[in-house]
Amino acid sequence: MMPKILTPSKSPDAASLPDEAAPGLGGYIPLALQLALLAVLPALLVSAGLLAHTTLRYLESAQAHALSQAQAVAQQLAAVAQNPLADEDRRALLRIAQSGIAQPHIQQVQIWSGAGELLAAQEATDTARQPGLQASAPIVASAGASLGQVTVDYALDELRALQRETWGRVWATAAICVLGVLFTGMAAARSISAPIGRLARAVDRLGGGQPARVAVGGALEVRRLQRGFNAAAQALHEHRELLAERIREATAELARKNELLEQTSQAKTRLLAAASHDLRQPLRALTLFSEGLASGETHPGRLQRIGHIRQSIQLLDRLFVELLDLSQIDAGAVQPRWCDFPLERLWGDLRRDFTPIAERQCLRLRVRSSRAWVHCDYVMLLRILGNLLTNALRNTLAGGVLVGARQRGELIQIDVIDTGIGMAPEFQQRVFNEFFQIEPPPGLSGERGTGLGLPTAQRLATLLGTRVELASTLGKGTRMRIMVRMAPAGADAQECPEPSEDEPVFAHLPR
Repeated sequence: MMPKILTPSKSPDAASLPDEAAPGLGGYIPLALQLALLAVLPALLVSAGLLAHTTLRYLESAQAHALSQAQAVAQQLAAVAQNPLADEDRRALLRIAQSGIAQPHIQQVQIWSGAGELLAAQEATDTARQPGLQASAPIVASAGASLGQVTVDYALDELRALQRETWGRVWATAAICVLGVLFTGMAAARSISAPIGRLARAVDRLGGGQPARVAVGGALEVRRLQRGFNAAAQALHEHRELLAERIREATAELARKNELLEQTSQAKTRLLAAASHDLRQPLRALTLFSEGLASGETHPGRLQRIGHIRQSIQLLDRLFVELLDLSQIDAGAVQPRWCDFPLERLWGDLRRDFTPIAERQCLRLRVRSSRAWVHCDYVMLLRILGNLLTNALRNTLAGGVLVGARQRGELIQIDVIDTGIGMAPEFQQRVFNEFFQIEPPPGLSGERGTGLGLPTAQRLATLLGTRVELASTLGKGTRMRIMVRMAPAGADAQECPEPSEDEPVFAHLPR
Protein backbone atom coordinates (compact mmCIF):
# COMPACT_ATOMS: atom_id res chain seq x y z
CA MET A 1 0.00 0.00 0.00
CA MET A 2 1.45 3.37 -0.98
CA PRO A 3 1.78 6.05 1.71
CA LYS A 4 -0.73 8.84 1.88
CA ILE A 5 -0.16 11.34 -0.93
CA LEU A 6 -2.24 14.23 0.29
CA THR A 7 -1.61 15.85 3.62
CA PRO A 8 -4.83 16.06 5.69
CA SER A 9 -6.04 19.55 6.40
CA LYS A 10 -4.91 20.84 9.74
CA SER A 11 -7.44 21.60 12.41
CA PRO A 12 -7.48 25.11 13.89
CA ASP A 13 -4.94 25.65 16.57
CA ALA A 14 -6.33 25.37 20.05
CA ALA A 15 -4.95 27.09 23.09
CA SER A 16 -3.02 24.49 25.02
CA LEU A 17 -2.91 24.62 28.78
CA PRO A 18 -0.05 23.10 30.80
CA ASP A 19 -0.93 20.11 32.96
CA GLU A 20 0.98 21.60 35.92
CA ALA A 21 1.90 25.15 36.78
CA ALA A 22 5.57 25.94 37.28
CA PRO A 23 6.44 25.20 40.92
CA GLY A 24 7.50 28.09 43.08
CA LEU A 25 10.02 27.91 45.87
CA GLY A 26 7.54 26.01 48.03
CA GLY A 27 7.28 23.32 45.36
CA TYR A 28 10.79 22.10 46.20
CA ILE A 29 10.38 22.03 50.03
CA PRO A 30 8.57 19.15 51.77
CA LEU A 31 5.29 20.01 53.44
CA ALA A 32 6.56 18.98 56.88
CA LEU A 33 9.54 21.34 56.60
CA GLN A 34 7.29 24.13 55.37
CA LEU A 35 4.99 23.72 58.36
CA ALA A 36 7.96 23.51 60.72
CA LEU A 37 9.51 26.66 59.30
CA LEU A 38 6.16 28.42 59.38
CA ALA A 39 5.73 27.63 63.08
CA VAL A 40 9.35 27.83 64.27
CA LEU A 41 11.00 30.53 62.16
CA PRO A 42 9.19 33.54 63.71
CA ALA A 43 9.91 32.26 67.24
CA LEU A 44 13.54 31.66 66.34
CA LEU A 45 13.92 35.15 64.94
CA VAL A 46 12.39 36.75 68.03
CA SER A 47 14.46 34.57 70.37
CA ALA A 48 17.66 35.33 68.46
CA GLY A 49 16.93 39.04 68.64
CA LEU A 50 16.26 38.94 72.37
CA LEU A 51 19.34 36.80 73.03
CA ALA A 52 21.58 39.11 71.02
CA HIS A 53 20.16 42.17 72.76
CA THR A 54 20.66 40.64 76.21
CA THR A 55 24.21 39.57 75.39
CA LEU A 56 25.15 43.02 74.12
CA ARG A 57 23.69 44.65 77.22
CA TYR A 58 25.65 42.24 79.41
CA LEU A 59 28.91 42.99 77.60
CA GLU A 60 28.26 46.73 77.79
CA SER A 61 27.70 46.37 81.56
CA ALA A 62 30.97 44.44 81.88
CA GLN A 63 32.82 47.15 79.98
CA ALA A 64 31.26 49.88 82.16
CA HIS A 65 32.30 47.92 85.27
CA ALA A 66 35.89 47.74 84.01
CA LEU A 67 35.85 51.47 83.32
CA SER A 68 34.56 52.19 86.82
CA GLN A 69 37.33 50.06 88.33
CA ALA A 70 39.95 51.96 86.36
CA GLN A 71 38.38 55.25 87.46
CA ALA A 72 38.43 54.13 91.10
CA VAL A 73 42.13 53.22 90.91
CA ALA A 74 42.89 56.61 89.31
CA GLN A 75 40.99 58.48 92.03
CA GLN A 76 42.72 56.47 94.74
CA LEU A 77 46.17 57.24 93.32
CA ALA A 78 45.23 60.93 92.87
CA ALA A 79 44.32 61.19 96.56
CA VAL A 80 47.63 59.58 97.62
CA ALA A 81 49.68 61.73 95.22
CA GLN A 82 48.32 65.05 96.51
CA ASN A 83 51.08 65.86 99.08
CA PRO A 84 54.07 64.41 97.11
CA LEU A 85 52.96 66.40 94.06
CA ALA A 86 52.68 69.55 96.17
CA ASP A 87 56.23 68.91 97.48
CA GLU A 88 57.42 67.87 94.02
CA ASP A 89 58.71 64.63 95.50
CA ARG A 90 59.28 62.58 92.41
CA ARG A 91 60.45 59.52 94.26
CA ALA A 92 57.26 59.39 96.24
CA LEU A 93 55.27 59.87 93.04
CA LEU A 94 57.18 57.01 91.43
CA ARG A 95 56.41 54.76 94.39
CA ILE A 96 52.76 55.73 94.08
CA ALA A 97 52.85 54.84 90.38
CA GLN A 98 54.45 51.50 91.22
CA SER A 99 51.75 50.81 93.77
CA GLY A 100 49.14 51.53 91.09
CA ILE A 101 50.76 49.00 88.73
CA ALA A 102 50.36 46.42 91.47
CA GLN A 103 46.59 46.79 91.17
CA PRO A 104 44.82 44.09 89.05
CA HIS A 105 44.48 44.79 85.31
CA ILE A 106 46.46 48.11 85.56
CA GLN A 107 49.09 48.10 82.82
CA GLN A 108 50.25 51.76 83.02
CA VAL A 109 50.12 54.66 85.50
CA GLN A 110 51.15 58.25 84.67
CA ILE A 111 51.26 61.29 87.01
CA TRP A 112 51.17 64.68 85.35
CA SER A 113 51.77 68.14 86.74
CA GLY A 114 49.36 70.96 86.26
CA ALA A 115 51.70 72.35 83.56
CA GLY A 116 51.44 69.08 81.64
CA GLU A 117 54.81 67.69 82.66
CA LEU A 118 55.07 63.95 83.15
CA LEU A 119 56.42 63.56 86.68
CA ALA A 120 56.17 59.78 87.12
CA ALA A 121 55.26 56.84 84.90
CA GLN A 122 55.22 53.14 85.43
CA GLU A 123 54.26 50.21 83.14
CA ALA A 124 53.57 46.57 83.86
CA THR A 125 56.41 44.42 82.59
CA ASP A 126 54.97 40.95 83.11
CA THR A 127 52.64 41.07 80.05
CA ALA A 128 52.70 42.64 76.62
CA ARG A 129 50.80 45.86 76.58
CA GLN A 130 47.50 45.87 74.66
CA PRO A 131 45.12 48.76 73.95
CA GLY A 132 42.91 49.27 76.98
CA LEU A 133 40.58 51.69 78.72
CA GLN A 134 41.90 55.12 79.70
CA ALA A 135 40.76 56.61 83.02
CA SER A 136 42.03 59.81 84.67
CA ALA A 137 41.47 61.63 87.97
CA PRO A 138 42.56 65.20 88.92
CA ILE A 139 44.95 65.82 91.81
CA VAL A 140 43.42 68.64 93.83
CA ALA A 141 45.10 70.57 96.65
CA SER A 142 43.34 71.15 99.95
CA ALA A 143 42.56 74.67 98.84
CA GLY A 144 40.80 73.29 95.78
CA ALA A 145 43.47 74.19 93.26
CA SER A 146 44.33 71.61 90.60
CA LEU A 147 47.86 70.31 90.97
CA GLY A 148 47.80 67.76 88.09
CA GLN A 149 46.19 64.47 87.18
CA VAL A 150 46.67 60.72 87.31
CA THR A 151 46.10 58.64 84.14
CA VAL A 152 45.49 54.92 84.37
CA ASP A 153 45.48 52.42 81.44
CA TYR A 154 43.19 49.50 82.30
CA ALA A 155 43.89 46.20 80.42
CA LEU A 156 40.94 44.63 78.57
CA ASP A 157 42.31 41.08 78.21
CA GLU A 158 39.88 39.67 80.73
CA LEU A 159 37.01 41.63 79.17
CA ARG A 160 37.84 40.31 75.68
CA ALA A 161 38.08 36.76 77.00
CA LEU A 162 34.72 37.27 78.69
CA GLN A 163 33.24 38.50 75.38
CA ARG A 164 34.57 35.48 73.49
CA GLU A 165 33.32 33.08 76.12
CA THR A 166 29.95 34.79 76.32
CA TRP A 167 29.42 34.79 72.53
CA GLY A 168 30.53 31.18 72.31
CA ARG A 169 28.00 30.18 74.93
CA VAL A 170 25.34 32.28 73.20
CA TRP A 171 25.93 30.61 69.83
CA ALA A 172 26.06 27.16 71.35
CA THR A 173 22.84 27.82 73.25
CA ALA A 174 21.23 29.26 70.14
CA ALA A 175 22.26 26.24 68.07
CA ILE A 176 20.92 23.83 70.65
CA CYS A 177 17.68 25.78 70.85
CA VAL A 178 17.33 25.94 67.06
CA LEU A 179 17.91 22.20 66.68
CA GLY A 180 15.57 21.42 69.53
CA VAL A 181 12.82 23.69 68.26
CA LEU A 182 13.37 22.51 64.68
CA PHE A 183 13.13 18.85 65.62
CA THR A 184 10.08 19.58 67.75
CA GLY A 185 8.49 21.55 64.91
CA MET A 186 9.36 18.84 62.40
CA ALA A 187 7.79 16.21 64.58
CA ALA A 188 4.65 18.31 65.00
CA ALA A 189 4.55 19.15 61.29
CA ARG A 190 5.10 15.52 60.34
CA SER A 191 2.15 14.52 62.45
CA ILE A 192 0.10 16.93 60.32
CA SER A 193 1.65 16.15 56.92
CA ALA A 194 1.84 12.35 57.32
CA PRO A 195 -1.94 11.85 56.86
CA ILE A 196 -1.84 14.18 53.86
CA GLY A 197 1.07 12.20 52.41
CA ARG A 198 -0.83 8.94 52.84
CA LEU A 199 -3.83 10.56 51.21
CA ALA A 200 -1.66 11.72 48.27
CA ARG A 201 -0.29 8.20 47.76
CA ALA A 202 -3.82 6.82 47.88
CA VAL A 203 -4.83 9.35 45.21
CA ASP A 204 -1.94 8.13 43.03
CA ARG A 205 -3.09 4.53 43.42
CA LEU A 206 -6.63 5.57 42.61
CA GLY A 207 -5.43 7.40 39.52
CA GLY A 208 -3.59 4.23 38.47
CA GLY A 209 -6.82 2.27 38.54
CA GLN A 210 -6.14 0.46 41.84
CA PRO A 211 -8.54 0.40 44.78
CA ALA A 212 -7.45 2.86 47.46
CA ARG A 213 -8.42 3.54 51.04
CA VAL A 214 -6.73 5.50 53.84
CA ALA A 215 -6.87 5.06 57.59
CA VAL A 216 -8.79 7.83 59.35
CA GLY A 217 -6.68 9.72 61.86
CA GLY A 218 -5.16 13.10 62.67
CA ALA A 219 -6.78 16.49 63.10
CA LEU A 220 -10.52 17.01 62.74
CA GLU A 221 -10.24 18.59 59.29
CA VAL A 222 -7.90 15.85 58.09
CA ARG A 223 -10.28 13.15 59.32
CA ARG A 224 -13.14 14.77 57.42
CA LEU A 225 -10.99 14.86 54.28
CA GLN A 226 -10.04 11.19 54.72
CA ARG A 227 -13.62 10.09 55.19
CA GLY A 228 -14.68 12.04 52.09
CA PHE A 229 -11.87 10.50 50.07
CA ASN A 230 -12.75 6.97 51.18
CA ALA A 231 -16.37 7.51 50.21
CA ALA A 232 -15.44 8.98 46.83
CA ALA A 233 -12.89 6.23 46.17
CA GLN A 234 -15.44 3.54 47.01
CA ALA A 235 -18.04 5.11 44.72
CA LEU A 236 -15.48 5.51 41.95
CA HIS A 237 -14.38 1.88 42.32
CA GLU A 238 -17.97 0.67 42.10
CA HIS A 239 -18.65 2.84 39.04
CA ARG A 240 -15.42 1.62 37.46
CA GLU A 241 -16.38 -2.01 38.03
CA LEU A 242 -19.84 -1.33 36.61
CA LEU A 243 -18.34 0.47 33.60
CA ALA A 244 -15.85 -2.36 33.03
CA GLU A 245 -18.68 -4.88 33.13
CA ARG A 246 -20.70 -2.84 30.66
CA ILE A 247 -17.66 -2.48 28.42
CA ARG A 248 -17.17 -6.25 28.47
CA GLU A 249 -20.81 -6.76 27.60
CA ALA A 250 -20.69 -4.10 24.88
CA THR A 251 -17.47 -5.61 23.50
CA ALA A 252 -19.02 -9.05 23.36
CA GLU A 253 -22.15 -7.61 21.73
CA LEU A 254 -20.03 -5.64 19.27
CA ALA A 255 -18.01 -8.74 18.42
CA ARG A 256 -21.23 -10.65 17.83
CA LYS A 257 -22.61 -7.87 15.62
CA ASN A 258 -19.30 -7.60 13.76
CA GLU A 259 -19.47 -11.30 13.09
CA LEU A 260 -23.02 -10.91 11.81
CA LEU A 261 -21.97 -7.95 9.70
CA GLU A 262 -19.07 -9.93 8.30
CA GLN A 263 -21.39 -12.78 7.45
CA THR A 264 -23.84 -10.31 5.91
CA SER A 265 -21.05 -8.65 3.93
CA GLN A 266 -19.84 -11.98 2.65
CA ALA A 267 -23.38 -12.96 1.76
CA LYS A 268 -23.83 -9.62 -0.02
CA THR A 269 -20.59 -10.13 -1.93
CA ARG A 270 -21.65 -13.62 -2.96
CA LEU A 271 -25.08 -12.33 -3.94
CA LEU A 272 -23.65 -9.50 -6.02
CA ALA A 273 -21.12 -11.83 -7.62
CA ALA A 274 -23.94 -14.19 -8.48
CA ALA A 275 -26.02 -11.28 -9.74
CA SER A 276 -23.11 -10.05 -11.86
CA HIS A 277 -22.57 -13.46 -13.40
CA ASP A 278 -26.01 -15.08 -13.46
CA LEU A 279 -28.35 -12.12 -13.82
CA ARG A 280 -26.27 -10.38 -16.45
CA GLN A 281 -26.64 -13.41 -18.71
CA PRO A 282 -30.41 -12.85 -19.00
CA LEU A 283 -29.74 -9.15 -19.49
CA ARG A 284 -27.44 -9.91 -22.39
CA ALA A 285 -30.09 -12.25 -23.74
CA LEU A 286 -32.61 -9.44 -23.47
CA THR A 287 -30.20 -7.21 -25.34
CA LEU A 288 -29.99 -9.75 -28.15
CA PHE A 289 -33.77 -10.12 -28.18
CA SER A 290 -34.22 -6.35 -28.40
CA GLU A 291 -31.76 -6.22 -31.27
CA GLY A 292 -33.71 -9.01 -32.94
CA LEU A 293 -36.93 -7.08 -32.47
CA ALA A 294 -35.35 -3.97 -33.98
CA SER A 295 -34.03 -5.90 -36.96
CA GLY A 296 -36.28 -5.18 -39.91
CA GLU A 297 -38.74 -3.11 -37.82
CA THR A 298 -39.82 0.14 -39.47
CA HIS A 299 -42.75 1.22 -37.32
CA PRO A 300 -41.65 4.36 -35.38
CA GLY A 301 -43.69 3.57 -32.28
CA ARG A 302 -42.30 0.06 -31.96
CA LEU A 303 -38.74 1.27 -32.56
CA GLN A 304 -39.16 3.86 -29.79
CA ARG A 305 -40.40 1.23 -27.33
CA ILE A 306 -37.50 -1.07 -28.28
CA GLY A 307 -35.09 1.83 -27.65
CA HIS A 308 -36.59 2.33 -24.17
CA ILE A 309 -36.13 -1.38 -23.47
CA ARG A 310 -32.48 -1.16 -24.48
CA GLN A 311 -31.86 1.88 -22.22
CA SER A 312 -33.46 0.10 -19.26
CA ILE A 313 -31.35 -3.01 -19.86
CA GLN A 314 -28.15 -0.93 -20.09
CA LEU A 315 -29.01 0.99 -16.92
CA LEU A 316 -29.73 -2.22 -15.04
CA ASP A 317 -26.50 -3.82 -16.28
CA ARG A 318 -24.45 -0.78 -15.25
CA LEU A 319 -26.10 -0.77 -11.82
CA PHE A 320 -25.14 -4.44 -11.30
CA VAL A 321 -21.54 -3.72 -12.27
CA GLU A 322 -21.19 -0.69 -10.02
CA LEU A 323 -22.72 -2.49 -7.04
CA LEU A 324 -20.30 -5.36 -7.57
CA ASP A 325 -17.39 -2.92 -7.80
CA LEU A 326 -18.27 -1.24 -4.49
CA SER A 327 -18.75 -4.60 -2.83
CA GLN A 328 -15.35 -5.87 -3.98
CA ILE A 329 -13.63 -2.63 -2.94
CA ASP A 330 -15.20 -2.76 0.54
CA ALA A 331 -14.32 -6.46 0.89
CA GLY A 332 -10.66 -5.76 0.04
CA ALA A 333 -10.78 -7.89 -3.11
CA VAL A 334 -9.41 -5.00 -5.20
CA GLN A 335 -5.78 -4.02 -4.54
CA PRO A 336 -3.56 -1.60 -6.50
CA ARG A 337 -1.04 -2.97 -8.97
CA TRP A 338 1.62 -0.25 -9.06
CA CYS A 339 3.57 0.58 -12.18
CA ASP A 340 5.17 3.57 -13.94
CA PHE A 341 3.53 4.80 -17.13
CA PRO A 342 3.20 8.03 -19.15
CA LEU A 343 0.03 10.03 -18.76
CA GLU A 344 -0.19 10.40 -22.53
CA ARG A 345 -1.02 6.69 -22.78
CA LEU A 346 -3.91 7.23 -20.35
CA TRP A 347 -4.99 10.34 -22.29
CA GLY A 348 -5.23 8.24 -25.47
CA ASP A 349 -7.70 5.83 -23.85
CA LEU A 350 -9.78 8.73 -22.50
CA ARG A 351 -9.90 10.49 -25.88
CA ARG A 352 -10.90 7.27 -27.62
CA ASP A 353 -13.67 6.39 -25.15
CA PHE A 354 -15.19 9.80 -24.39
CA THR A 355 -14.75 11.92 -27.52
CA PRO A 356 -17.72 10.21 -29.28
CA ILE A 357 -19.91 10.77 -26.21
CA ALA A 358 -19.00 14.48 -26.11
CA GLU A 359 -19.65 14.86 -29.83
CA ARG A 360 -23.11 13.25 -29.52
CA GLN A 361 -23.93 15.88 -26.87
CA CYS A 362 -22.48 18.68 -29.03
CA LEU A 363 -19.78 19.29 -26.41
CA ARG A 364 -16.04 19.72 -26.75
CA LEU A 365 -13.69 17.36 -24.92
CA ARG A 366 -10.13 18.67 -24.64
CA VAL A 367 -7.40 16.50 -23.14
CA ARG A 368 -4.14 18.45 -22.90
CA SER A 369 -1.04 16.52 -23.85
CA SER A 370 1.43 15.82 -21.07
CA ARG A 371 4.94 14.39 -20.89
CA ALA A 372 4.57 13.47 -17.22
CA TRP A 373 4.96 9.94 -15.93
CA VAL A 374 3.13 8.69 -12.86
CA HIS A 375 3.50 5.82 -10.43
CA CYS A 376 -0.01 4.44 -9.98
CA ASP A 377 -2.42 1.64 -10.84
CA TYR A 378 -3.28 2.16 -14.51
CA VAL A 379 -6.71 0.53 -14.44
CA MET A 380 -7.83 2.22 -11.20
CA LEU A 381 -6.69 5.68 -12.35
CA LEU A 382 -8.42 5.17 -15.71
CA ARG A 383 -11.61 4.13 -13.89
CA ILE A 384 -11.45 7.16 -11.59
CA LEU A 385 -10.96 9.62 -14.46
CA GLY A 386 -13.59 7.79 -16.50
CA ASN A 387 -16.15 8.23 -13.72
CA LEU A 388 -15.22 11.91 -13.35
CA LEU A 389 -15.53 12.49 -17.10
CA THR A 390 -18.85 10.62 -17.24
CA ASN A 391 -20.21 12.80 -14.43
CA ALA A 392 -18.86 15.99 -16.07
CA LEU A 393 -20.35 15.24 -19.51
CA ARG A 394 -23.68 14.17 -18.01
CA ASN A 395 -24.06 17.52 -16.18
CA THR A 396 -22.85 19.88 -18.93
CA LEU A 397 -25.33 21.61 -21.26
CA ALA A 398 -22.94 23.71 -23.34
CA GLY A 399 -19.23 24.28 -23.64
CA GLY A 400 -17.15 21.26 -22.79
CA VAL A 401 -14.80 19.45 -20.49
CA LEU A 402 -11.05 19.98 -20.02
CA VAL A 403 -8.64 17.33 -18.69
CA GLY A 404 -5.13 18.49 -17.78
CA ALA A 405 -2.17 17.70 -15.56
CA ARG A 406 0.60 19.75 -13.99
CA GLN A 407 3.47 19.07 -11.62
CA ARG A 408 3.18 20.03 -7.94
CA GLY A 409 6.49 19.17 -6.29
CA GLU A 410 6.78 15.39 -6.30
CA LEU A 411 3.10 14.99 -7.22
CA ILE A 412 1.09 15.28 -10.42
CA GLN A 413 -2.17 17.22 -10.19
CA ILE A 414 -4.87 15.98 -12.57
CA ASP A 415 -7.90 18.25 -13.08
CA VAL A 416 -11.24 17.51 -14.77
CA ILE A 417 -12.97 20.86 -15.36
CA ASP A 418 -16.40 21.31 -16.94
CA THR A 419 -18.66 24.22 -17.81
CA GLY A 420 -21.71 22.42 -16.53
CA ILE A 421 -24.53 23.22 -14.15
CA GLY A 422 -22.35 23.12 -11.01
CA MET A 423 -23.78 22.38 -7.61
CA ALA A 424 -24.71 24.21 -4.42
CA PRO A 425 -22.26 24.12 -1.48
CA GLU A 426 -24.57 21.97 0.65
CA PHE A 427 -24.38 19.15 -1.94
CA GLN A 428 -20.63 19.16 -2.56
CA GLN A 429 -19.78 16.59 0.13
CA ARG A 430 -22.91 14.49 -0.21
CA VAL A 431 -22.20 13.61 -3.85
CA PHE A 432 -19.62 11.08 -2.59
CA ASN A 433 -22.36 9.16 -0.73
CA GLU A 434 -23.83 6.09 -2.39
CA PHE A 435 -26.99 6.66 -4.47
CA PHE A 436 -27.06 10.41 -3.78
CA GLN A 437 -28.22 12.35 -6.84
CA ILE A 438 -29.02 16.01 -7.35
CA GLU A 439 -32.29 16.79 -9.08
CA PRO A 440 -31.29 17.98 -12.58
CA PRO A 441 -32.44 21.43 -13.66
CA PRO A 442 -34.96 21.85 -16.48
CA GLY A 443 -33.36 21.50 -19.91
CA LEU A 444 -30.76 18.92 -18.92
CA SER A 445 -31.49 15.95 -21.14
CA GLY A 446 -29.90 12.52 -21.28
CA GLU A 447 -30.00 9.54 -18.99
CA ARG A 448 -29.41 9.93 -15.29
CA GLY A 449 -26.67 8.11 -13.43
CA THR A 450 -26.93 5.51 -10.70
CA GLY A 451 -25.41 7.65 -7.95
CA LEU A 452 -22.44 5.27 -7.62
CA GLY A 453 -19.87 6.81 -9.99
CA LEU A 454 -18.34 9.40 -7.67
CA PRO A 455 -18.47 7.14 -4.54
CA THR A 456 -16.65 4.44 -6.52
CA ALA A 457 -14.04 6.97 -7.69
CA GLN A 458 -13.47 8.14 -4.12
CA ARG A 459 -13.11 4.57 -2.83
CA LEU A 460 -10.56 3.76 -5.55
CA ALA A 461 -8.67 7.01 -4.79
CA THR A 462 -8.49 5.94 -1.14
CA LEU A 463 -6.93 2.64 -2.19
CA LEU A 464 -4.32 4.67 -4.11
CA GLY A 465 -3.50 6.75 -1.06
CA THR A 466 -5.12 9.94 -2.32
CA ARG A 467 -8.59 11.47 -2.62
CA VAL A 468 -10.85 13.24 -5.08
CA GLU A 469 -11.29 16.93 -4.34
CA LEU A 470 -14.27 18.90 -5.57
CA ALA A 471 -14.79 22.60 -6.14
CA SER A 472 -17.99 23.80 -7.80
CA THR A 473 -19.90 27.01 -8.46
CA LEU A 474 -23.61 26.75 -9.10
CA GLY A 475 -24.38 27.64 -12.71
CA LYS A 476 -20.70 27.96 -13.74
CA GLY A 477 -19.16 24.51 -13.58
CA THR A 478 -17.22 22.03 -11.49
CA ARG A 479 -13.57 21.11 -11.04
CA MET A 480 -12.57 17.62 -9.89
CA ARG A 481 -8.96 17.10 -8.80
CA ILE A 482 -6.81 14.14 -7.86
CA MET A 483 -3.11 14.02 -6.91
CA VAL A 484 -0.92 11.07 -7.89
CA ARG A 485 2.75 10.36 -7.35
CA MET A 486 5.14 11.39 -10.11
CA ALA A 487 7.57 8.91 -11.71
CA PRO A 488 10.83 9.76 -13.56
CA ALA A 489 10.13 10.45 -17.23
CA GLY A 490 11.33 7.65 -19.48
CA ALA A 491 12.02 5.32 -16.55
CA ASP A 492 12.13 1.59 -17.01
CA ALA A 493 8.40 1.11 -16.76
CA GLN A 494 6.91 -2.08 -15.44
CA GLU A 495 4.38 -3.86 -17.57
CA CYS A 496 1.08 -2.23 -16.71
CA PRO A 497 -2.03 -4.38 -17.19
CA GLU A 498 -4.16 -3.52 -20.16
CA PRO A 499 -7.77 -2.58 -19.37
CA SER A 500 -10.17 -5.39 -20.02
CA GLU A 501 -13.91 -5.85 -19.79
CA ASP A 502 -13.24 -8.66 -17.33
CA GLU A 503 -11.83 -6.12 -14.88
CA PRO A 504 -14.64 -5.33 -12.40
CA VAL A 505 -13.39 -1.80 -11.97
CA PHE A 506 -13.38 -1.16 -15.73
CA ALA A 507 -16.28 -3.18 -17.03
CA HIS A 508 -18.84 -0.45 -17.57
CA LEU A 509 -16.66 2.25 -19.13
CA PRO A 510 -17.66 3.14 -22.68
CA ARG A 511 -15.79 1.21 -25.36
